[in-house]
Amino acid sequence: MTKNDFIFGSRENVDRFARAKRWQSNGRASWVTRDGDCVLFLAFEEQLAAVGAGDRIYIVGKLNMKYVRALKKAGAVIVEARM
Repeated sequence: MTKNDFIFGSRENVDRFARAKRWQSNGRASWVTRDGDCVLFLAFEEQLAAVGAGDRIYIVGKLNMKYVRALKKAGAVIVEARM
């Protein structure tokens, strides 16, 4: 089963985080990590429903606890992105 990587936060903060990690831009809504993994940008909390078991999600900034609980319940791997 393929696992996905996502990143959630304000566009400005996500861009800053991706540059700090030296990820390469891959269009307007994704980046490629130094390991070659593709990370998809989620702009709206409603989009978090696409994150499933085993998927990794980087959270840049704050996220409502309701969504954090839902992500944990779904089995997502949550990474607090620190700049």
